[in-house]
Amino acid sequence: MTAEKYGNEINRGRHYPDKAKLLLWVMSAVVLLYVVANLQPVIYDETEGQYSGAAKEMLQRGDWLIPSNNGIPRFQKPPLVYWMMMSSMSVFGINEFAARLPNAIFTIGWIFATYLVGQHVLGPKGGIYSAITLASSAGFFVFCHLIMPEPFLAFFITMTIWCFFEAKAAPDHAGRWFRLAWIFMALACLTKGAHGAVYPLGAAFLCACFDKASRPFWKGLFFSFDGISCFFVLYVPWYLAVEHQYPGFIKDHFINEQLGHGLNKRWPPTCNQVALGTFIIQHFFFLMPMALLLPVAARAWCEGKNSEAARRIRHLEPDRFSKILLGGWFAITFLTASVSARQDYYTMSAWSAAAIWLGWAWITPHRYSRFFYFIPCIVLIIAGVLGLAGAQMILHMTSGKEIIAIPIEERDHLWTAIQGFSLSAWKTFLPMITSTSASLLIGGLMAAWLTWKRRRGAAGLVVAAAMAVPLLMAAQGFSAQENYFSLAYSAKKINLVAHKDAIVVYNGEPNLASSLFFYLNRRVHWVEARPNADFAPRTLGIGRELYFTPETFAQQWKSERQVFLIIEESLLGRWAELLSLTENQKKPVHQSGTRIVIANHL
Repeated sequence: MTAEKYGNEINRGRHYPDKAKLLLWVMSAVVLLYVVANLQPVIYDETEGQYSGAAKEMLQRGDWLIPSNNGIPRFQKPPLVYWMMMSSMSVFGINEFAARLPNAIFTIGWIFATYLVGQHVLGPKGGIYSAITLASSAGFFVFCHLIMPEPFLAFFITMTIWCFFEAKAAPDHAGRWFRLAWIFMALACLTKGAHGAVYPLGAAFLCACFDKASRPFWKGLFFSFDGISCFFVLYVPWYLAVEHQYPGFIKDHFINEQLGHGLNKRWPPTCNQVALGTFIIQHFFFLMPMALLLPVAARAWCEGKNSEAARRIRHLEPDRFSKILLGGWFAITFLTASVSARQDYYTMSAWSAAAIWLGWAWITPHRYSRFFYFIPCIVLIIAGVLGLAGAQMILHMTSGKEIIAIPIEERDHLWTAIQGFSLSAWKTFLPMITSTSASLLIGGLMAAWLTWKRRRGAAGLVVAAAMAVPLLMAAQGFSAQENYFSLAYSAKKINLVAHKDAIVVYNGEPNLASSLFFYLNRRVHWVEARPNADFAPRTLGIGRELYFTPETFAQQWKSERQVFLIIEESLLGRWAELLSLTENQKKPVHQSGTRIVIANHL
């Protein structure tokens, strides 16, 4: 088959639905998936509790300026995410759905922004496959289901990159596109920090370095004085207002929080860094199943644009400018994340670049061996078979056995969270594992058949569609294990039985119990936690009275005041000795996963 015939074959209309209808179907499915998944589970500890708790407190105070957790100013991150959540809660009430809705909206927006960039690089069909690749990725769903600033940051950065492409496509109107790019960068900076501008500007700088022909074009960005003015008008006021109220905030925020965190030099450190090797390997699994096309994607991306097939279908072939800009975008994000206080999700804002690269493999005009496209199909089939077999094995091996889990402070990354449970914990997931495995098996078989028929574009759609059930089951999985990652139900129990002047004390760092900020109807105290971890207690002394030593806490426990203590169940013996607990006091008032609540007077 000649390249011309092959190019015509892969683009026959009968193999692909009308692009506008396909885009409509894809976006409708994505909206349904991410909004429905928003209904559960309860708010988790760590970032979910910190953001939702702060938005709740700000809304109740009527304060749109100062984020706070537990009544203490929280200056780690800028305010845009809080503002979005407050707006949602103002409409839908203070509940889990309202807290997560902005996250879902910006996730959907991020997918559409990926389409916009992808269609510039690969044409409309390429934009659709880029969006599908991102939306169907396992890691994308897992992290976007949790409240965190990354979906917001990624949306604004991706829209900034889109503005760059629009400016390149319409030189006469480049100025207005650069101005809009600076506005998106300002919003990105108000979402998480200065890297909202560093990443896209770094990508533009790398593109100018490696593509000399683009240098005059990039001058329009770096010397866009009206755009830079818009950036500072949007970005600076909040910082000045907070600095006026809390002197020293700006220095600590930019030097210790942002630069310190970016170089893994923050004092004191507040998180454990993910090992670099693990960080790299995880990305392959985060972008599954499309990451299995890595070999053919790399080969297709390196093909010259003057190939015979590309001449027949020129609009599908990415040019040098596009390749360098997307490559620079991912490179600058990955390299800076590598030297920072790495967390699993630190390159999420550049996943659109990877999705465009991988999505290109399904529709490239170059003819490659069907073997490359069989790889993801075969892996899906094998995963489906192993999943069904594994479900039966788990059923027989875990019969009658209790779930054993490590303490929550040791489940601080995705991998340790998975490893931190005994095999018996997976018994809860058996219906979900079965449904997921069946979907992967059926989807893999259908995609393999389509690949054999050389309908690789249709095969790509099937592979993506096969992930819909696993992603919905992942949402169910969050709910199935919510007690191990949230104190929501313990907080609700305390709210029911606590006296008016009772105090609640958590044994550990505040971030590990941040769901209490959202659910508990009183402030939380801490024992054996670091009051110097954050700027407000460390420098301004705000909230230091909430921190107990074991000795000062023992005095509270022995007083007439009602005291609730939340601890890891494994530490009950230690606290029983320190506090001389009676047998009644040892009995948990409530238990959430590995953590229990005990009280001195009930």
